[in-house]
Amino acid sequence: MSTNNKFNSTINSLRGLSILSVLFFHIEISLFKGGFIGVDVFFVISGYLISKSIIPEIENNKFDFKEYLIRRLRRVLQRSKKIRYKTI
Repeated sequence: MSTNNKFNSTINSLRGLSILSVLFFHIEISLFKGGFIGVDVFFVISGYLISKSIIPEIENNKFDFKEYLIRRLRRVLQRSKKIRYKTI
């Protein structure tokens, strides 16, 4: 397994655990009384990944906030379309 794949699987595992902790909190499993911790972990991971993609562009003076927002919106809208079609 390459380092990049190992990194991605580790990050995805942490994201999954954070989502599960929130889910278990909401279905009131007694071991998971701190669902907010899962939200915090998820936001920290997301911030790290976003920063990792932006910092090289800033360092090379190629970062454009408008382009960044367009890329993010395209990604979010693509996924929301898939979710809508799968649930209808």
